[in-house]
Amino acid sequence: MKSKIVELEDWLFEEEIPDSYVPDKPLVENKTIIEMGPVHMENFQLSTSGLFILHSKMNFDRPVQILTEIEGETITSQFIFFKPKDAKMPYGMSRHNIRYIPSVRTTHQVEPGIEYIYFIAVISKEYYLNLIKRDSLLHQQFVHEIEKGQYASFSEEDLVATYEMQHTILN
Repeated sequence: MKSKIVELEDWLFEEEIPDSYVPDKPLVENKTIIEMGPVHMENFQLSTSGLFILHSKMNFDRPVQILTEIEGETITSQFIFFKPKDAKMPYGMSRHNIRYIPSVRTTHQVEPGIEYIYFIAVISKEYYLNLIKRDSLLHQQFVHEIEKGQYASFSEEDLVATYEMQHTILN
């Protein structure tokens, strides 16, 4: 998995997420601050075998595009919070979902004057299938979609993050 701002040369991160989980592999932590051109970002990353977590606070001086590339199969749980940059109010707009993503290359545009917080947990398909009960009614349809090997979301529409989710991720 890797991501970059299209308008900049360097990748924001490049992370290999092995398919299998190795319990005693060390947890690697990385903090970066990016102040380049129109980009203002603070990233915190955690990674270990089969797992990658990114917490990013970002804002932009002009519209830019974020390119993300995924090779292989991953399950992502992602949260996006946003508000006007100078707003005193908390993040009122948010969304989240769980997705199965086979190899993909996508680009998303972000707008100036908006403060974004992006939180994503990425796990390998194998790791995910070992974490859940495949026959659970909660996961049954999603697992069926994963087995087809096609992009799928746990919920058709992104969901609004609850107060508890927001409090946990933002604080």
